[in-house]
Amino acid sequence: MADTPEVAQQPAAPTGTGCAGEWYAVQSKPREEQRALENLENQGYTVFYPTWQVAKLRGGKEVPTTEALFPGYLFVHLQAGVDNWHPIRSTRGVLRMVAFGRKPTPVPSNVVAAIQQRLQQMGCKKALTKGDKVSIASKTGTEIDAIFSRYDGEERVIVLLTMMQRVREVRVPVAQVKKR
Repeated sequence: MADTPEVAQQPAAPTGTGCAGEWYAVQSKPREEQRALENLENQGYTVFYPTWQVAKLRGGKEVPTTEALFPGYLFVHLQAGVDNWHPIRSTRGVLRMVAFGRKPTPVPSNVVAAIQQRLQQMGCKKALTKGDKVSIASKTGTEIDAIFSRYDGEERVIVLLTMMQRVREVRVPVAQVKKR
């Protein structure tokens, strides 16, 4: 099922938020976010790497996969005059600190806090299972109630609709179906 968000794991509570300091965005090298995260944490930096769990269809089955909320970016909490910023540039997996001009630009703390709070509130949404009540969005904007039966490939599902006092199986694009 395409992009059903779930919280992959509870984001680590930043230890540096109680101290003076600000969050900065760090761009990782392509597909090396995890490497950058591990190496920055090994150096003692407080790092926030927002991820979520997305249910993807592979071989007709839903498989939960963890994806970055902001692919290629992490947040590092730094204190001016206290933390040494220079090792960040040469950390394995890190491409650069996001800057405007030559000065790294802080990300407002309330923005990072809102992202963390949103990830926690998203909760766990389960994938569709046989018998789930679903709504099918039509092109006219109306919704039709149905019962989920099974997946039919990667882009379609089979739902049960009651039409003319009979239950019928109908194939519908996954994108039009949502759990009630």
